[in-house]
Amino acid sequence: MKKLLICGTMSVSLLVAPFSAFADNSAQQNPPEKATRSAKYYMDIVAKNSHPDWKGSSLSFEETLYDFDDKITSYLYTVKDETSKSDEGYIIVSAGNDPIVLESTREGSHPYKGKKAESERPVYVGGLLHFVKVDGDKNSKALSDTEVTIKDLRNNNTLKKSELKSKGLLSEGVKLAPSENKGEDIAPASRVSYSKRIISGVPDHSWEIGCSPSSMSNIIKYWDNNGYPNLVQDNTTPSTLIDVLATYMKTDRNNGGTTQWDDRVHGTWAFWSDRYYNGANVKRVSPSYSGHKDEINSNRPDIINTVNDPIYTNHDMTGVGYEEYQDTDQNFRWFTYVIVHDTWPSTPTDAYVYTGNLKWNESIYVTPVR
Repeated sequence: MKKLLICGTMSVSLLVAPFSAFADNSAQQNPPEKATRSAKYYMDIVAKNSHPDWKGSSLSFEETLYDFDDKITSYLYTVKDETSKSDEGYIIVSAGNDPIVLESTREGSHPYKGKKAESERPVYVGGLLHFVKVDGDKNSKALSDTEVTIKDLRNNNTLKKSELKSKGLLSEGVKLAPSENKGEDIAPASRVSYSKRIISGVPDHSWEIGCSPSSMSNIIKYWDNNGYPNLVQDNTTPSTLIDVLATYMKTDRNNGGTTQWDDRVHGTWAFWSDRYYNGANVKRVSPSYSGHKDEINSNRPDIINTVNDPIYTNHDMTGVGYEEYQDTDQNFRWFTYVIVHDTWPSTPTDAYVYTGNLKWNESIYVTPVR
């Protein structure tokens, strides 16, 4: 049985989520045409199939994104409403010869907006891992790792590069998500086969104490509003609910909000059982897009755990939906995304993350017992 901690501050050297091959010129500012085409193509698919608010919107390039060692990882675009001129979401596309949309939202501004100076370098090292290299100007390479400062945009905390649990060099290359059975392949006459589902009414509580009680509080409150009204008293605030769950989960409040793997399961089950219901089946399962899809189709939000966070090592998020499409223009290739509430206030409510851009470690399924 694994004994690692969730959202902890253990000293572990890990590689972060993989990306495609890097451009050699770290000073490059403008994206290659193929990256822009990939972002525009994705925007058009979404506008036609699930989000008509993007019809007629414009796409503008914002930033070249890097890893901690100044290698280009991806390109950031903003979707903007042409009438109101408001930001309607963002799209991040991988660098390299095969650009893939790695992350997107359908509302709000990108997480770097207003949070970096002109000389600072925006860093993106995996799904929902947004940082700024404070000492990111042209002279930064002359600085040692103990001198370079990194700001975590999720909570605005700063630390030295030498304190990162990852050393920052991304070398594995983006891998496509594993092929899974999603039904019959589409006919050659069709360009794109698209499907999406989001469970409505799942909260997006901000991180407090630890990611495990924070993300599970979203699921508990969802079920409180959907058939189990005694789980949470009416006057209970999100902060109080997270605090209570942290106690049930034995979260270490003095060590970055760490929670033992199995304590997440036992704590959730005990919390539920103490509310006089028949309890709930709470179980850890191997990462599976098809399994996550089944949970979402059954209106059951789940927990998606990722590893290799350079700050917290591991992170729990609330899974609330999925998006997938198969493209005949790209050799019948499947693109699959999980939709999550990541508990960070720096991102909009629903974040879409490409499954090949996640170091997806495991999931937790919560099924009420009737």
